[in-house]
Amino acid sequence: MNDNFINTIRNKPSSPAAFIFYRSKTKGTKEEVFYNKEALNVLSISHKEKKVRLSSFISTLCENWKDLLYKRLDALKDGHDKNGPGAEFVDVLQSGQRQYTVHGMALSREPASLPAQADRHLFTIDRINAENLNLSRIFRQWKLSPREQEIAQALIEGKSNKQIAGAIGLSVNTIKAYLRLLTIKLGVSGRVEMVARILKET
Repeated sequence: MNDNFINTIRNKPSSPAAFIFYRSKTKGTKEEVFYNKEALNVLSISHKEKKVRLSSFISTLCENWKDLLYKRLDALKDGHDKNGPGAEFVDVLQSGQRQYTVHGMALSREPASLPAQADRHLFTIDRINAENLNLSRIFRQWKLSPREQEIAQALIEGKSNKQIAGAIGLSVNTIKAYLRLLTIKLGVSGRVEMVARILKET
C-alpha cells in the first residue's frame, strides 16, 4: 500500500458507507486511524455513555476488531469456515437504538504477504436491516419454534426485552426464559453473541 492510498482515504468525500482505516502501532510506526463522516456519526452515538475520549474509544474498538478479524482468518485457514476470502464479519456494534455489523479486511503491504503480517486494516460498518436477511434458512437450520424466531428477529432489530415483551404480549420474565433457551440452541453466552452468530450465518 502506498501513500497515495492513505491520502485517498484521508480526503475521501462523505459517502453512504461508513468505514475506518486502521494502522496498528508497531515497532517503528505509530498508530493511525482515519474514518469518514458516516463512521464518525455511528461511533459518536455509541461513545456517548463511555467515560473515555472519542479517539481512545475508536482506537480500542479497532484493536478489538483486529483481534476478532485474525481469529476469523485463523478459522478460515484451519478449514472451519468455508466463506472464502474477502471482508470478514467481525462484530456487532450497538449505536443508540440501531445495530450495525462490522466487517474487516487485513491489508498487506505486498500482494504476496500473509494476512497475519499486515498492520493495516479496513473496517466497514453497515446498519442491520432484518428485512434484507435470509433468516428463514437460519431459523430452519437451528430448528427454532415460531416464537423463538419472532424473538430472534426482534433481537436483530435491536429491541430490548421490554420492547419485545410489549410487542409479542408476553411478560419480560418469559422473554428472558426464551432468550436462555436460544443461547443454549445457538451455543452462545448472551444476546450480542446471539445476534452476531445469526448474522455470521446469513
